[in-house]
Amino acid sequence: MKQKILTVGCAILLTIMLIVLTGCGGAESKNYSEDIQNIRNQTVGLLNGKTFGAILDVALENAKWSEDDSYSLTSGAVKVEGKDKESGEDVEIIWLKEAQEAGSNFEKMTKGGEEIGYSAFLSYLQDYEDQVAE
Repeated sequence: MKQKILTVGCAILLTIMLIVLTGCGGAESKNYSEDIQNIRNQTVGLLNGKTFGAILDVALENAKWSEDDSYSLTSGAVKVEGKDKESGEDVEIIWLKEAQEAGSNFEKMTKGGEEIGYSAFLSYLQDYEDQVAE
């Protein structure tokens, strides 16, 4: 009887450990929409193959990804909001779902209440790019 209880207990413990180790907590386990995933998976050559999502997971604390289907008359938007890890400033980044210019759907970035353009956005990502695990 003790052997059966020990065996069942070990099986339950191993199952719990498997669930905790493989299925909890990481950004990859979140159920993002297809539009959010498309933005999170974007990268540019300056980022050495690292994605916007992976870098922003490091750069922003309490990051919240969302969609706004009524952002403009011509396009919905994907937004990420959080606090910059180093400065503590509020950050909001918006991408259009339907790109207005060929190859770029970046709309704007606001950091600490100041609007930042695309070049500064890429520089911001580069500041954190080396902190992303390979």
